Amino acid sequence: MRDLRLLPKAHLHTHLESTVRGATIREPGGEPTVRDRPFTGFRESAYRRSTVRALLRDHRHFRRIAEEFCQDEAARGVRCAEVTFTAAAHGERLGRPEMPLEAVLEGLAAGAERYGIRTRVILDHSRRRSVERLWRGLEPATRYPQVIALGLAGDESCPAAPFSEALRAAREAGLHLVHPAGEAAGPASVWEALAVGHAERIGHGIRVLEDPDPVAELGRPSCRTAAGHRGGRSPRRSVGVRPEDRAWPARASGPGQWTGTASSRSRSVPVGLSGRRGIHPATTRGDGAASPRVGGPPGGKGWFRQRNDSWGLRPSDRVRAKLGSA
Repeated sequence: MRDLRLLPKAHLHTHLESTVRGATIREPGGEPTVRDRPFTGFRESAYRRSTVRALLRDHRHFRRIAEEFCQDEAARGVRCAEVTFTAAAHGERLGRPEMPLEAVLEGLAAGAERYGIRTRVILDHSRRRSVERLWRGLEPATRYPQVIALGLAGDESCPAAPFSEALRAAREAGLHLVHPAGEAAGPASVWEALAVGHAERIGHGIRVLEDPDPVAELGRPSCRTAAGHRGGRSPRRSVGVRPEDRAWPARASGPGQWTGTASSRSRSVPVGLSGRRGIHPATTRGDGAASPRVGGPPGGKGWFRQRNDSWGLRPSDRVRAKLGSA
């Protein structure tokens, strides 16, 4: 098998704070944590990420992690990445609302020039935070063309309905909407992301297969637009809303790198099956680099082989997944 790390890829779902290198964490006084088991739930994963977030205090910290992200992604064959960043939370914590996002954009620009990778930013907003903070975040989100989307993140049991007006305003301003749903919560959260959140892509989405109704909606051809650029309204090809199926359950994967939340359902809801039901998933590996303990480096032979076995992918499914992720 060819070294798949060398093949060009697009990375659609990664949280910047989860990709910070261990050495970078140590510099401001943090201690990287190495874990060899999946997280037991969303809260545990979120807590681990928050410990890294608290270490980011200065302009140079944010700029550095963004540029290092570009270097690491390019080394794995990624040509284009959409990285999620919780800018409002950092700005509120530090009392400098615009600094974190500006520093990250500087780092991404430097990384793009040095490593030949294209990046765009998705700003996320915790469902547990106020609607007012989301409104405050709209202005900087629309100011920078590198920011292409907004998304509601966090505990999926928290309703999206209070944010509907702000999300509608974001869409009218030209921003795309990409919401995590259908991972910790069931198919109802996917319905809400579509109906209330106007989602153009669903983060995770694994549990949508528990209910045929949202499956049919996701597979229905539409004129929703794909994230990746702003301004022009380019209709999708003959597919509906894509879920971003994680190719690996959440796990602490290396010094300072953790991958989302635990999913014990990874073997029961294969990506191949979703494709055969009319959904065209964009397969993603989640956050951080995969540990050698769990299949080898991301994009390597072991990682892809283990992904195919875990998700029940047939050769024809793998071809469709590659085309669908492009």
